[in-house]
Amino acid sequence: MNRSIQGVAYAMRVQAERFNITASNISNISTRAYKRESVSVKSFDEVLIEALSYGSSAHVGSVGYLSLGSAIDEVKIVYNQGNLENTGYATDFAVRGDGFFTVEAPGGVLYTRAGNFIFSEDGYLITREGYYVLGENGRIRPEMESIEVRENGEIYYLNTDDEQVYVDRFRLTGFNDLSVLRRDASGYYSNTVFGNAFDDGGSSVLQRHIEDSNVDVVAETRDMMEAKRNFESCQQIIKMLDDTMGKAANEIARL
Repeated sequence: MNRSIQGVAYAMRVQAERFNITASNISNISTRAYKRESVSVKSFDEVLIEALSYGSSAHVGSVGYLSLGSAIDEVKIVYNQGNLENTGYATDFAVRGDGFFTVEAPGGVLYTRAGNFIFSEDGYLITREGYYVLGENGRIRPEMESIEVRENGEIYYLNTDDEQVYVDRFRLTGFNDLSVLRRDASGYYSNTVFGNAFDDGGSSVLQRHIEDSNVDVVAETRDMMEAKRNFESCQQIIKMLDDTMGKAANEIARL
């Protein structure tokens, strides 16, 4: 019986984690280019095999014929593209495709899908956090802020004669394996595997657009309610098991 309670407790932990991740997704629905997280839960069979392989039954429990063994397999970022919103601002950019903007941060090179850039006081194109946006030739610094960007990522500025002068081209980076990227608290990504990154010539850049979050609030709300109901069901099962154990103890005491 103790094992059954333990199994339900692990199931509760899974549902609590699902709830928290879903709540985080919803809280970031207005975050530019935010990529939602998804929870993958192991089935009872997978947990049982793992438990037997490592000589442990910590995650395994049952109530009659109801198996309660479960565990979180992984929490992964879903990189589906969000909606591309037309903002009208000349320094807003969206990547159409799988590529990332490349930026220079104090700790090294980082990557982002959020292209709501600005100009620094000394004329460099930077992120809202002050990181330099990189082109193929390094930091991007047009002589004038009246820039135009083509879909292939080429950047031009308009001189005093309204002529387009070439500046640079956005350095768009793609990755062979997105699962090894790490996202920090500010929403920037770092590459953790050497040789995973490559120059992405297949993606395009849309000026005066920004990528929205890919969070579907209806689907996330549904998942949150499901996790909440499952958690509450586990609570009821634990209460039932606790009551059963209490009754059994009282019966034994009478004997």
